[in-house]
Parts: sequence; structure tokens; C-alpha cells
Amino acid sequence: MTENPEQTGSTCADGSSHLDRRQLLSGTAAIVAGGASMLGLSSCAPAEPDTVEDFSGQPTEVLDADLLPVGEATGVHTGDYDLLIYRDSESSVQAFHAICPHQGCIVRVGEGAEPAPDFTCPCHSSRFDSETGDVLGGPAPRGLRRHPAEVRDGGIWVEV
Repeated sequence: MTENPEQTGSTCADGSSHLDRRQLLSGTAAIVAGGASMLGLSSCAPAEPDTVEDFSGQPTEVLDADLLPVGEATGVHTGDYDLLIYRDSESSVQAFHAICPHQGCIVRVGEGAEPAPDFTCPCHSSRFDSETGDVLGGPAPRGLRRHPAEVRDGGIWVEV
């Protein structure tokens, strides 16, 4: 019985072996399939577009100012928006769209470190600075989008 050279590898004169055609094609197919799956994993597109949304709508009172002490943060829902609010002084607040730019999960107030809590995405652990919205860590490709906000007339007002 003779061996078919297309079905088995052969041995070279120096004792090393080389791949036959079938082994080479099957290995190439595995590499191509593996590469394609890696491309699929690396192409996790952000849930939100890269364009900056215009939040120049009407200011809306989202919270009584007395309910958010200086140095603390909270999440609120108003209209079509989930927001994160951080109060950095008696007269100033920062407001951010609470949708993670990585995969669109709702970001929450995290534990964070002093002097302010951070904002944390529960899906993939992206962390954001509560004063600036900048990414502190994780897979998020950019920071949270800011909403114009202010403290006035005893309330916290945010443009939505």
C-alpha cells in the first residue's frame, strides 16, 4: 500500500518534516477564520455616533438643589435622557449624558476616590471623571457628552 503524498506530510533528507497540500490548506483556512473572528471582536462599534449632539434645548429643572450636596453625584432621568449630575460647588454643577460611548449601557455613579465619586459603566467597567466626563479607564473610546447645567432658583437646571 502506498501513501498518497497529498494526504500525509513527508520527511526531508535532514529528518525534518514539511506540510502537504491538504495540511497547508486546512491550516490556512483556520488562520483566516481566526483572523476574521478577531476582526469581529475588534470592531465593537460605539453605540452612539461620534458626532456631538446639540443639547441646546430648553433648560429643565431636574432636581431640587438641596437634594444634592456639594461633592456628591446622582443619576436622574428626565424626558428622553438619563443624566449624571455632579455638584462641584454651591453655585455650580456638571451634567453628562449617562449613555456609555462604548456600547450604550447606562452609566451609574461609582464609588470613586476623593475628592469626587466617579461614574462607572456596569457593562464593561469604563470609568469617567465626574467633573469633566473624561475617560479614566476601560474600553470607552471617549468621554461622556456634557449637557449645559446650572444651579438657579433653588434647583438644578439642565439643557436637554
